[in-house]
Amino acid sequence: MKASILVVLLISIIACQLVDAKKEKRKPKNDKEKKLFKEQIEKRQKDAKKKFKDMKNSDQVDRIMGNSMMRADKKGGKLAIQRKGQYFVMKIKEIVARHLNETEITKTKLKDVKFTITGDKNDTSTYGVQAAYVQMVGRLPNGGNVTLQLFMFKDAGNVTGEDGNVYELVEGGTKANLRVEWPNEADHLDLVIAVQCGFDVKKAKKAMKAMKTRGRKGMKKAMNRRNPETFSVCSNARMTFSPAYNTSMSDNSTSMEYDMPTGYPKSKELSGEGESEIVLRFNGTRIFYDPTVETGEDIGEEAEFEASNNAISLHTPNLIIAVVFSMIFLKLLL
Repeated sequence: MKASILVVLLISIIACQLVDAKKEKRKPKNDKEKKLFKEQIEKRQKDAKKKFKDMKNSDQVDRIMGNSMMRADKKGGKLAIQRKGQYFVMKIKEIVARHLNETEITKTKLKDVKFTITGDKNDTSTYGVQAAYVQMVGRLPNGGNVTLQLFMFKDAGNVTGEDGNVYELVEGGTKANLRVEWPNEADHLDLVIAVQCGFDVKKAKKAMKAMKTRGRKGMKKAMNRRNPETFSVCSNARMTFSPAYNTSMSDNSTSMEYDMPTGYPKSKELSGEGESEIVLRFNGTRIFYDPTVETGEDIGEEAEFEASNNAISLHTPNLIIAVVFSMIFLKLLL
């Protein structure tokens, strides 16, 4: 009995050591380490910029703001961002029309939709902050239209969206205005936003709701309206979504603001292509919505400096000591 207890204790000690080792992170302690750390960051970010530039093709338009770059892709209407060593891609993957009972009516995939660049400049008037701006419009096979307006801001700060909410953004943060004109009204219109991070798609993960929201409900919002929600979509990227959207039921009707149903925005499991997916649910034929994007090495799980050596090696002596003493006591008891 005592031996069994000791074995359990031994396993617990080893498990704790491994967990501590996994969490172990440290910052450079002296000037030499700080200089080396800075050089490593600069090289990594320089390499990422070059790789991003080399990937550009004739269907893509780039806008540069400070040290960050935004890329609008006419094929499928994708948005790509390169900021502080990180590569981020977002797109509307599909639009699914549903009946009230969730039965699917139609599914429109946007991967083959050809978008037209209708705006491409630096903009300071829309939000009162200097921003790189691109607008692209795509006509859907069913006669509908999707318009994407993309703003990458030069400076960090708070931006008030068209929905009246206030969003916190780092410098190089991006706001997307999304307009959808749907040819016929559906009970539910689900937009699936797909995200990939990093040049290696293996780094993708399921989007998870963050503990801290990068935004707040506007002062003029009704008390029963819900607050924006921030999702960690990759290790170094996050998106903030409001449940509120503007919609009208026809071309001539007045646009009204509504909240999405409870549970939306909703995170899905990773797709077969290794994409993180968020589902947005709307109703109406003319929809306006504006999420935000932040990516970079200073954001998320990998923002802190990790020692180049395996952190487990820092705990190896303690681990060995724990194992040796446990084995001695186990032998005495047996």
